[in-house]
Amino acid sequence: MPRTVPVVFDGVLEFVAKFYADRAGGATRGLRDYLEEFPGRDEAIAREYLRLTRSGGTGLPATLSTFAGASSDRRSGALPPEGSARYESQRVLYANPQIEVVHCRDMAIDRDVHLVLLTSTVKPFIRRFHRRLLACAKLSHPNIVPVHDVGHDECGRLFFVCDPTTGADLGRYVDRTDVSGFAKLSILRQVALTLDYAHRRGVVHGSLGGGSPAAGGSIRIGEFGEVTIGGWYESAVVGGAVRRADDVKSLAKLLDQIGKAEDQRPPLADASIRGLVDADRETIERLSLRCHGGSRVKAEHVADIVQQVLDGATDRERRERGAKSALSTARDRTNDRNRWASRHDEALDAARLTATAPWRKIAEKRPYWKLLGQVDRTRRESERCRNEAILALEAAHRWNPDDATTVDALVDRYRELFESGEATGDDSEVAFAEGRLRAFDRPDVNAWLAGAGTLTLRFGREPDRVTVRRLSDHDRRLVPRGRKRKLVGPSWTWPEIPMGSYEATIEREGSDPVRVPLYIARGARCETTIRLELGRDLATGFRRIYTGETIVGGDRSTHDSLPSGTVTVPEFAMSEYPVTCGEYAEYLTTLIGSRSLETRIPRWDQEPLDWFDVGRNVVTVPVQHQAKPVVGITWHSATAYAKWRSTTDGRRYRLPSDLQWEAAARGVDGRWYPWGNAFDASFCKCAASRPGEPKIERVGRFRADLSPYGVRDLAGGVMDWCRSWFSESSQQRLIRGGAWQRAPIASRCAYRAGAPPGHSYPFVGMRLVHDVEAR
Repeated sequence: MPRTVPVVFDGVLEFVAKFYADRAGGATRGLRDYLEEFPGRDEAIAREYLRLTRSGGTGLPATLSTFAGASSDRRSGALPPEGSARYESQRVLYANPQIEVVHCRDMAIDRDVHLVLLTSTVKPFIRRFHRRLLACAKLSHPNIVPVHDVGHDECGRLFFVCDPTTGADLGRYVDRTDVSGFAKLSILRQVALTLDYAHRRGVVHGSLGGGSPAAGGSIRIGEFGEVTIGGWYESAVVGGAVRRADDVKSLAKLLDQIGKAEDQRPPLADASIRGLVDADRETIERLSLRCHGGSRVKAEHVADIVQQVLDGATDRERRERGAKSALSTARDRTNDRNRWASRHDEALDAARLTATAPWRKIAEKRPYWKLLGQVDRTRRESERCRNEAILALEAAHRWNPDDATTVDALVDRYRELFESGEATGDDSEVAFAEGRLRAFDRPDVNAWLAGAGTLTLRFGREPDRVTVRRLSDHDRRLVPRGRKRKLVGPSWTWPEIPMGSYEATIEREGSDPVRVPLYIARGARCETTIRLELGRDLATGFRRIYTGETIVGGDRSTHDSLPSGTVTVPEFAMSEYPVTCGEYAEYLTTLIGSRSLETRIPRWDQEPLDWFDVGRNVVTVPVQHQAKPVVGITWHSATAYAKWRSTTDGRRYRLPSDLQWEAAARGVDGRWYPWGNAFDASFCKCAASRPGEPKIERVGRFRADLSPYGVRDLAGGVMDWCRSWFSESSQQRLIRGGAWQRAPIASRCAYRAGAPPGHSYPFVGMRLVHDVEAR
């Protein structure tokens, strides 16, 4: 029985298929019959009819092409004689009992093609092959393999010619661990969009993710991510055997494969799609369940959700790239800040060594001024780099809010800023840093801001009573106003004590009450051991200084402050008041008859101070001047007095060191003034304390000028010679404290100045210290 296989492709190819079908069945029809059957393409069909009637059928396979054959000489470009074969078979790519896929060379246009040949004579397979051709005729899409030619070979077997499909099989492609999930999802979206295009035209695929390398059953991914899809069914012809839902379920399986492959893929530095495994996995799994569940999910829905995932991955990649750049900037600015801070410290040390007295000539001060300029410049640059590092970290946090490393770095920077503001008394800086820290709402940060610590007191001998009270601001002074806590026993601990300043009062029969300042730093543990043999190891008129760790320096509002830091100062005792004129007269009396008397007498404007009357056997001071602090003495006279005083009771008296003086004035909490952190001229004897012309007054007149240890007149009265150098290179000794005719800036505890040890001034006196030892 003659075999007739109708071929419907487009206007011309449908005619060609019909022509060969008629010839295969033994029927010969004229051109007019074909023109009537295929109206509207008269010219093209007539041209094809003439060429077909002249063509032959030799070779494997013969073709139905507009070209009768290929040129035997490709360089000449001339066509071969009519009747020669167009396709040159090179190798069989795939074969089964029904289909062969042959790699051929199209000799007419000199390119490689795939020729799919139906080898089966079973009618169901012939109809299936035919349906695929019908499906391909309806599709024209960049990702769909185009069919270029169709016909019968010399044995009457149907074939079609299409582009070669090269590259990786889709099913194997998604299993690869060396390809990012981003690339896989991009491919999958192309497949979903192509399926949606086909579904809208009544065509389904039916074999996603695998199949033969034939165009009728494979999806290939090229080297550059190009997608080529072949193997289509017309659903109306199949009658439901292959449904659109089957394609969607295949997409869901591919999504599952991508997720599993992402879990197995090693983490790569540039793998921006790694977020697919966490943030977007829930979305993909939900979509997969919907697909597998048979709900009405279309291919376009899959494409849309995959696009959302890709957009999210792209956004993550952009945010990670922005965060990475911002973090790099933050690291650079932090390194710059460290370098500038180091230069600042070096310039500050050099400035201290080069410091000159205020009365020096301008030419002598210029090197010092130059170094002060470097100190200011390096400090500003250090702060600028710190602020830029914080801004860069904030930018990184905005790019990637979930990055714990960035958050930790920001918390550390704002903690530093907070602590810096606390150390320098910059309330606005503290408030800003605290607000940013609280915005993170982290329990550890909130606990750090609360700052609760632990206080432990131990006593050498059990006291009769101990009370601890918190200090709070009242009338611009820190005074004990909190609820009293009474303690008993040789050791006592207060857990979860709020941070801040405290005062412990220890009482024992036979001894004066002892006031010990305490400071609970943020989250710190304070442990203090107190001995009570006060009557035996302190000189009369001296106060015991229990310091331990104390905060010094860091005051940018004053002159030549030490760098901010916490230091440990061994226990010592300091005189409650400066040495008075009456006490100094006793020392001068011992010098009567010696050559040194003249050099030790205090001087005012280079003249001997007329308060001291040198008699034959005694040096006297008028009653109205006896309680005034001695002034007009040189550093050498002050150290000589300390040596003499050491001979009176067997103790070693000295001038205070730099750290001893500041520790006695500031206590342990780093306050700016002996009484607290706010200044008022009525609290101490300075140039602004009284109306009219400033005058020197007796010691102890200003009761508010009291340090946490009970030492008086440290912010006013007279400045004190110290045994430390202010600038050894310029041979200047340190003088500290405020004075009766000095500006309020000198009243700050961190204020430091220097003077030649051989000079005397009407505002510089002295006070003594001695070591505390059990006797």
